[in-house]
Amino acid sequence: MNDIKIELIEKFDRWYEFSIYMRAGDFSGKTNFGIMFSDYEKLICDIEKMYMELEGEFLINYEDSDDYVKARFKKYGHLEISAQLGGSWNENFVRLLMHTDQTMLGIILQQLKQLSR
Repeated sequence: MNDIKIELIEKFDRWYEFSIYMRAGDFSGKTNFGIMFSDYEKLICDIEKMYMELEGEFLINYEDSDDYVKARFKKYGHLEISAQLGGSWNENFVRLLMHTDQTMLGIILQQLKQLSR
């Protein structure tokens, strides 16, 4: 089963701290990210455009770590989501790869929009 959960940890003066949990098949991981408000707005716009056009890609990463979540459209609305969660400098980190369709992008977008509420 594939799943992604995005939750706000804390809102600061100019940025959000949030967690991403990702499950791909039998494996899962969770890590925290920080994003400036301006980068957050651009990310939302990029994902909305991807959702409408069924093409493109986005990247969520954090300057203080090598954690990332990257999504890109393949052919026919197939979405590939790859992630490294936990940071390679930790004893425990995981790299995940998920193949899904555009409905997962709508779920990601909805959860990201909840950060600003």
